[in-house]
Amino acid sequence: MRVRTVNDVSVIELHGELDLMAHARLTPQIDLLTFAKSPSIVIDLGGVTFMDVHGLRLLLRTRIRVLERRGTLHVLPDTHQVARILRLTGTKTDFCLLENLPPHLTA
Repeated sequence: MRVRTVNDVSVIELHGELDLMAHARLTPQIDLLTFAKSPSIVIDLGGVTFMDVHGLRLLLRTRIRVLERRGTLHVLPDTHQVARILRLTGTKTDFCLLENLPPHLTA
């Protein structure tokens, strides 16, 4: 996981497999990022090579935490596999999906 902050937006770049082990490792780190009042988060899944139900659970948990704190969450699925999982599980509409990372957030 790589995190960078641009104009008060935390861009979380996830890489590798989003599975049970990643969920356990990443949850505390993402919880810290979503703790603030009105967090603004972008999750870039471009580096994700595999995602199962635990990865989806991590995304949904992040969404709930951000909404509870009246923040914003955008997800860049970037891979057909991730987009397919969101579509098949009926969670695609739960997220504000981006086609590309906005230019002002690129590094």
